[in-house]
Amino acid sequence: MRIAWTIDHDHIAQPGECSRAGRHFGSPDAVLAFRYRVKDADGEVYYEGRCSDDSSFAPLDFAQADAGATDIEYLDPATGRWVAL
Repeated sequence: MRIAWTIDHDHIAQPGECSRAGRHFGSPDAVLAFRYRVKDADGEVYYEGRCSDDSSFAPLDFAQADAGATDIEYLDPATGRWVAL
């Protein structure tokens, strides 16, 4: 299965910088049913978005290279809690 994901919120873009919000990766027809967030080692959230698979590291791979993020969490719909991969 090919992973698709998008960035819905860019929490680190400064005024005048290009925001990453709205970037989409993978098939435009994919169902992005799983919410994720990527953070740095201090727990600061860098990006939030949606992914087609709740066990994919693809958003983190991008965020590591782009912003130095170190962790990814997915929202567990049953509990409403963020779960780290």
